[in-house]
Amino acid sequence: MRYKKNNSKNKNVLSVFEYLFWIYVILGSAVIVYFIILKLTGHSPTTDTIILTMLSVILAGLLGGSITVGTHIGKVNEFMKNSDRRFAALARDFKEHLKENK
Repeated sequence: MRYKKNNSKNKNVLSVFEYLFWIYVILGSAVIVYFIILKLTGHSPTTDTIILTMLSVILAGLLGGSITVGTHIGKVNEFMKNSDRRFAALARDFKEHLKENK
């Protein structure tokens, strides 16, 4: 018994989302470093601005990380389900083979 591979476009959309998420996190981190450098040199950003920027980058990181982990867990669950089906088909074929050769 053969199973079709699932070639969906969702995989591409998700990878684009992951790339955009990491670009946002990297740019947000660069902005935080820039704000801290400005603050240390006595320029414009306030402490509140730095804290709010840090919180937004951390929250985006947690959200994006949870989505990434969730997708990987879904892939593992799908693999396990497909493996169970293949093993059941293999076991059924083996039992039939044993009955035929008795």
